[in-house]
Amino acid sequence: MMSSEMEHSEPEEQLEDATEKLLRSTRPPFRETKDELWKEMQLKMEASKRKKEPVVRSLFWNRYAVAASIAILMVSGLFARFYTVNVSSIQGEKFVAALPDGSEVTLNAVSELSYYPYWWWAKRDVSFEGEGFFNVEKGSDFTVKSANGTTTVLGTSFNIKSRWEDYVVYCKTGLVRVSNARGSVVLKPKELAVSMINTAPAKSIVKDEERFTGWMDSKLSFTASPMRLVLKELELQYGVQFKVTDKSIGKMSYSGYFDNVNDVDTVLNIIGQSMRLRFVKTGKQIYSVSQVN
Repeated sequence: MMSSEMEHSEPEEQLEDATEKLLRSTRPPFRETKDELWKEMQLKMEASKRKKEPVVRSLFWNRYAVAASIAILMVSGLFARFYTVNVSSIQGEKFVAALPDGSEVTLNAVSELSYYPYWWWAKRDVSFEGEGFFNVEKGSDFTVKSANGTTTVLGTSFNIKSRWEDYVVYCKTGLVRVSNARGSVVLKPKELAVSMINTAPAKSIVKDEERFTGWMDSKLSFTASPMRLVLKELELQYGVQFKVTDKSIGKMSYSGYFDNVNDVDTVLNIIGQSMRLRFVKTGKQIYSVSQVN
């Protein structure tokens, strides 16, 4: 009986061993749990995401860099176009100002000019008020703009006086075109153009050049000039101030020439004697002006 039971159990054990071997042969080659598998999958997803992010940032910063470069170029262009150099002289001062192309301007007292140095290659334009002698290098049009008129040249030398209501241009060499809202004239050497407010430039021939260029050598020349303008010019050259007691004095016509006179009192003494005027010093640099009865 026992022999029969043992014989019956052996086939069962052999069946169980065979089943176990079959299960082992079909089991996956890893033993991770479900949680471990999910964690590993998450790590792989995050790693994949990190690899893509730099590309996105790179594209963003490239676009930003291009936009910034364009903005910088625009700002630089505007800066170059409108950057301005201003040069001015004070009372009693004269000096020479050099322009980008080698042209030179000798400024008389209380004069000022401005220009665009980084745009000079495109347009040789100067804004100017006061009195100055221009020695212009040859090249493209050279334009001087003042409140009372405009002067255009190619390569020449000339004197401009743009003070108060007067606009006077004297051509020393070359050709000069003088214009305002009322008209224009072209000057040849030793010709002069004069315009007042609301009048077209009028041309005339100059016999005495020193009347218009002598100021560079500290010479003063007046020809039938209203006394009010004579006094204004003396204020500029000597740094003084005049108080006129009678308005009719300003309408007097005066002609005179002064060669390198540094003492304003000497000038006033000469004018006073010829015009029957009295100059009395009432302050440090202030003079009252009255007629001698």
